[in-house]
Amino acid sequence: MRLDKIVWRTIASTLLAILILLAMLTCLLCCAFPSTMMEMTYELGMDGASVHFAMSAYGRSGSVEYVAFATETAIGADMDESVETCGLKLIADNEFDEYCDRRNEKLDTTKITYRQYVFGQVSVAQYRMDKKAEAQDTAFLGVGNTFPQNNAVVGLLITAITQEDGATVAEIKTRMQALQSSVTESAQATYLAEAIALCDNV
Repeated sequence: MRLDKIVWRTIASTLLAILILLAMLTCLLCCAFPSTMMEMTYELGMDGASVHFAMSAYGRSGSVEYVAFATETAIGADMDESVETCGLKLIADNEFDEYCDRRNEKLDTTKITYRQYVFGQVSVAQYRMDKKAEAQDTAFLGVGNTFPQNNAVVGLLITAITQEDGATVAEIKTRMQALQSSVTESAQATYLAEAIALCDNV
């Protein structure tokens, strides 16, 4: 009986040591290789963890690809707070415009550009969190003095119309009307006028 206890204690000690070692290795991997953990957790469907590790990798390397990955993963998982946090960091990154150009090479930009996609998703996430003023600021920052097809402002406007949010629609309409004098390109001016006309249906 005494021998059995010694054997079981040895087995238990060994298993405990293995578990502790695995925990230490996991911690080491998380701290030392966040980009690896980002990919592993994404493949396992752990979107929240993947966003966390992507942002850790971004903090270490400053590479725009990591914050873009975090933003897109958060968008796909409907994680509004993370969409706002990561998306605003992506927009503020010095390489954002260049990154947009690279992504546009793989997109049908006659439908939407990567820039408008990001600004639109961030603004709508802010709207859903009841940050309506911030949502408008983000959307209009995305268009600047232009009004391309399927832009962030239109995305936010349609969201507000769907929610029958007359106050927000009216505010967006006023800001679009103020933009008319700056939008001189013919197709964009027509699109802007059509967007303004949509507001009258609410």
